[in-house]
Amino acid sequence: MERESGDRKIRNQEHATRNQESHRLYKVQQISFGVSSARTFTFLRNNIMHGLTPFFIALLLSLSSLTSAEAQWSGHQQDPAEIAAQQTRLMTDSLHLSTAQVERVSEVNTRYALKQQELRDNSDGDFKSLRESMGALVREQNVELKKYLTGEQWTTWQRIREEQRKSRPPHTGRRQ
Repeated sequence: MERESGDRKIRNQEHATRNQESHRLYKVQQISFGVSSARTFTFLRNNIMHGLTPFFIALLLSLSSLTSAEAQWSGHQQDPAEIAAQQTRLMTDSLHLSTAQVERVSEVNTRYALKQQELRDNSDGDFKSLRESMGALVREQNVELKKYLTGEQWTTWQRIREEQRKSRPPHTGRRQ
């Protein structure tokens, strides 16, 4: 008797599983024939979307990172004054600049941030020449900054800049 009830439970479970499977097949048929869009949506939501949720999350994250990277090249950069202020703060904090040095360095950083923005605005998508022009501008800025820094401060600043360069993502070479 006990074995019979155990067999019956197994058969009931198998029957329930077959019913669920046939119900899913029926829903798939409804999808293909366009029957009951509300029930079809429910089927899709319950059976397909839950399995694809991690995929959609990964897709959204990758799209958001692409969007932020692309924004840098599409003219949505920070204000040159903000860039100069950030660089001056970094230099002040890491190099322990005097008040006179802060004034001079701030003026140099602001002037060159404006020049860099002007180059970006006038680049017309020619990233190779923009990169060359920016490099020349940074070299000019370094010559001026070196006038206002001690030897030790200049060495420290060069080390900081090198660390920043190393921490940047590599150039992929896709833009030309």
